[in-house]
Amino acid sequence: MGKTRGKSDSKRSKNGMRSVEPEIYKDNRAENFLSFKKKTYDSVGKSNKTRNRAIDKGKIQIKPKKRTYTEKELKIPKLNTALNPVGVKVKGKKGKKFADESKILQIIAEVNEETSAVNASKLEKARQLEEIREAKRKEIEERERQQQEKLEKKKKELKTKPKKGSQVVESESESPKRKRKVAFA
Repeated sequence: MGKTRGKSDSKRSKNGMRSVEPEIYKDNRAENFLSFKKKTYDSVGKSNKTRNRAIDKGKIQIKPKKRTYTEKELKIPKLNTALNPVGVKVKGKKGKKFADESKILQIIAEVNEETSAVNASKLEKARQLEEIREAKRKEIEERERQQQEKLEKKKKELKTKPKKGSQVVESESESPKRKRKVAFA
């Protein structure tokens, strides 16, 4: 006699593959202790169906939400937004807190002094450097002028001096040249 398998004994799914399911999902009590709830389409549908049946039978009464009216509908005048009532807490960013005018002016004056001192020292340095540059330029110009004067003097001297070459030629022409004789021993 052969064993027959019923649907309850079979662990095979429709496609013929075995599926492994933990027992905790089969036990409803154990499933309630899970940290997450397993959601399947079947379980969602069942809960909605049971709820709808209970509503239809009158076991559960659905109460409509109470309507909340706005201030405009109730014709309540707006409060002055500049003044906050005692009980109402201000939400969001608070206003900027400014220092006293005298303190602000004092701080501005100090900052301006520092920047002006820095700028003044920069200006003084620039003036000193400019003076040094001017002095160097004057020295260079003076040297160039002196060199030009020396050159001019030399030119004048060369122009006014009698030519040595012309006198030598004349003296040589007056005295006949002697022939040099070399004796060998």
